Amino acid sequence: MSPSPERQLPRRDRPQLQPRLAARIQQQVPSPDTTDEAAATAEPPPPWAHVWRDTGARIQVVWIDATLTHVLMTCPLAAAVWDWFTATWAAITGEHAPPRSTDLLLADDQRSWRPASQLRPLWHRLRLTTIYQLWAAYQRARHQPDAGQSAGAVAARVLSSCRKALLGEWRLSTVTIRQTAVVLSDWLRGRDPKLARGEFRDRWCHRDILCELVAAPNAQLLIHWSAQHLVPLPA
Repeated sequence: MSPSPERQLPRRDRPQLQPRLAARIQQQVPSPDTTDEAAATAEPPPPWAHVWRDTGARIQVVWIDATLTHVLMTCPLAAAVWDWFTATWAAITGEHAPPRSTDLLLADDQRSWRPASQLRPLWHRLRLTTIYQLWAAYQRARHQPDAGQSAGAVAARVLSSCRKALLGEWRLSTVTIRQTAVVLSDWLRGRDPKLARGEFRDRWCHRDILCELVAAPNAQLLIHWSAQHLVPLPA
């Protein structure tokens, strides 16, 4: 019985392909928009660099031209939104505006300034909503370069989001969600979907600036916060 013919290696494992593959990889030149002109080139390659060459993988270095601090704090759009934010907070509290610092507004470092304890939930709501809308605006600009972005549009989204949250919590304080929801009550396990009227007042009605509860047989909510009231939206 004659021996079976020797099995050939797959094409990717044949030694004679390696030099040709390596030469093709070496000829690949990064495009100008992914090359850092200021990067140092004198350093030797890392000891594991040959692994990428041997496997034929192509290394693509993408340089991000915007840091989080720039996107969320120092670019003109973000700076204008935060100016509106701090002015709005000053109007709510009747005190000096908080400093427009990265430590406070992004990292919530309250060592140099902090809101009153009863206003911390509102502070976190407004601050985190502003961060989210700034990041969303940045992502829209990346994927839709022709779509115009303005500080006024971002601030309007912050205002709209916060008003929705305000109305949602007012509903929790006036309606029993378990009785009006169109889902099984078992789906609402966990946090009690109710909010005490006094807790709502503490969250949103400080000095009756954003909103107030009008005295009546059944208290009604009157929202004052708008695009023009407190602080007009930035241009």
